[in-house]
This record gives sequence, C-alpha cells and structure tokens, in this order.
Amino acid sequence: MLDPYVETLGDLLDGPTGPYRRGILVILTMTKPGISPKAMAILMAHLEDKQSSAEESSGIVWALITAGLIRSSDSPQGPQLCRKTIGG
Repeated sequence: MLDPYVETLGDLLDGPTGPYRRGILVILTMTKPGISPKAMAILMAHLEDKQSSAEESSGIVWALITAGLIRSSDSPQGPQLCRKTIGG
C-alpha cells in the first residue's frame, strides 16, 4: 500500500533537514508486514547521513536488523553492512 509513495518519501529525505524527517523515517521503518525492498534501499542510502540524529540512526539500524538485511547469510553485502551498521 505504501509502495507508490516510497520514492517520494525518499526524495523528501534527500532534501534539506526539515520537521518531517523523523516522521518519514518512522513511516519507512515501521511498515507491516515488512519493509519493502524500495524502503530498505532508501534506508541503506541514509544510514550514514550526517544530519541524522542518534535516535534516527538507531531507528534505521533497528529496521535493517529486524528486516534481516544485515545478516551475512542473507546477502553478499552482509558483512560490510554489519560493520557499517555497528561502526566497526
């Protein structure tokens, strides 16, 4: 249901930091039954944003962990994503 709007939400995250940033991240990270591949790609692209607060970064990390994206058995990029996510 959210898929038609995911790219628009991602575009809003690419723009200047605004009052809606935290809400957009919540929408992208809390979708049920799971995070769409498009939303995961957007979250990965914003994992290291300098304008993200610690809380926003933690939310992205949590979403990627619970989606299983950063386990090394799930993708060839798994080990690099694990290091990026935990700062190692």
